[in-house]
Amino acid sequence: MADGSHEGGLSVREQIERYRTAFIAVVAMVAIAAVTGGYILAHQNLKLPGWVPLIGRNFYTLKAEFQTAQAVTPGQGQAVTIAGAKGERTSPVEKLCTDYLETTIAAGEIITSISVPAMGSRRAAYLKCTTRSADDWPALGVAVVLDGEKTDIVVSAATDRPTRLASVESAEGLKIESDLHGSAAYKKQLLRVYLKRAIDEARNARH
Repeated sequence: MADGSHEGGLSVREQIERYRTAFIAVVAMVAIAAVTGGYILAHQNLKLPGWVPLIGRNFYTLKAEFQTAQAVTPGQGQAVTIAGAKGERTSPVEKLCTDYLETTIAAGEIITSISVPAMGSRRAAYLKCTTRSADDWPALGVAVVLDGEKTDIVVSAATDRPTRLASVESAEGLKIESDLHGSAAYKKQLLRVYLKRAIDEARNARH
């Protein structure tokens, strides 16, 4: 009908007017839920594929083969060049990780090169312990570099980020993370064993 009413009932406009308070409440709840959900997902570092409009990003998998990976483990002086819209910057490999699965690489940045210095007279070793298959995420990783009387030690996997130790003795005070690969106490014992093995292996290494 011309006045917008329906025979035998109320029009849509009349229904909205009649239940205005409830209608506004529903709209407000939907808006609050959208904002809250967006906040939670943003802080969970949600990554959406490129086909998602506006917020999606394209991801790439890079693969490389090395004759030996010993020289590209954290703690042996390697650095990466990171490029983005604001230019290039250089970062030590062990400084890339800021937390579990978190890095210093910002949106729009990408690693363009890796600098691996020659070992020279230094001796190095890297050992990892996996609780399942050899290609599984390790429960512990230990990199050791011997340079004369100086010993550099970096521990990974058992910590939330690659962590450089001030000395062999400081390993006892290192904060270890518990996860599906083992408890903190179990990993601390692994560290005691594998640190000694890594130092012995570095002493006998031939590069």
